[in-house]
Amino acid sequence: METHFIRSHSPSTTTIAIEGQLRSGNMQTFFDHVKEALKSDCRSLKFDLSKVNFLDSSTIGTLIYMKRMIEEFDKSLTLVISDTVQKIFNSYGLYTVFKLEQDGIPSGPN
Repeated sequence: METHFIRSHSPSTTTIAIEGQLRSGNMQTFFDHVKEALKSDCRSLKFDLSKVNFLDSSTIGTLIYMKRMIEEFDKSLTLVISDTVQKIFNSYGLYTVFKLEQDGIPSGPN
């Protein structure tokens, strides 16, 4: 299955929407989008994972690394998640690590 990455900007937020599988084989493309977003003057990044249907374990570690990297640039990160991703995050306790949004409702640490 092919994975698509779409980056969009508003004055304060850069959103990277991912559709398909998020796995170690496509992390470099994801990193490239994040690096470009970090160069912008946005204050926050949003990873829209609402159309992601698969995450492998290395991706979870990479998301944690990306969160730390984004915070080093004094930017915040929110993840928009689907039911599938929520189940994975709940099983790993990641709802305490990330600021999450599902169906427009925020949750997780501030």
